[in-house]
Amino acid sequence: MYTPYRTAQSAITLQPQEERVGVTTRAAGFADRERIVANSSQIWKGDDYVPLDIDEWLRIRDSEVAVADPNGTVIVFARTVNLTPG
Repeated sequence: MYTPYRTAQSAITLQPQEERVGVTTRAAGFADRERIVANSSQIWKGDDYVPLDIDEWLRIRDSEVAVADPNGTVIVFARTVNLTPG
């Protein structure tokens, strides 16, 4: 089971593009915003908080948003946050 959260002991830094189990994962950018928002519209009957926060997530340094995009279409995203400096 995949969890979008990470701890200091299990932190994974994604390379610019990395393939795992046949699915490419990479750091998200503003070009992925529309698809991320579309994906989150399926969560909580469209009442998810992601559309309100995604711009900040993509902008701030203490956070990382990753996407999986087989065939060039974002199908899933995850956000990690550094809870301690470094």
